[in-house]
Amino acid sequence: LATGGVWFGGGIAPKILPLLKQPALLESFRTHSVQKMQQMLGRIPVHVITFEMNGLYGAANYARSL
Repeated sequence: LATGGVWFGGGIAPKILPLLKQPALLESFRTHSVQKMQQMLGRIPVHVITFEMNGLYGAANYARSL
């Protein structure tokens, strides 16, 4: 069970950061699930990747492994 967190990335996530910071997102993530999962989801952190060159670094890392 991966409980290290949920990561939002890509080009859109940093642009809508104010919306992602609203409590409604976390509440929706944690409460719109099966009741027995809500306690576990409440302990999973939510992150937003704001590093603009993240995709480029990922592609370069993959290319390096070839």
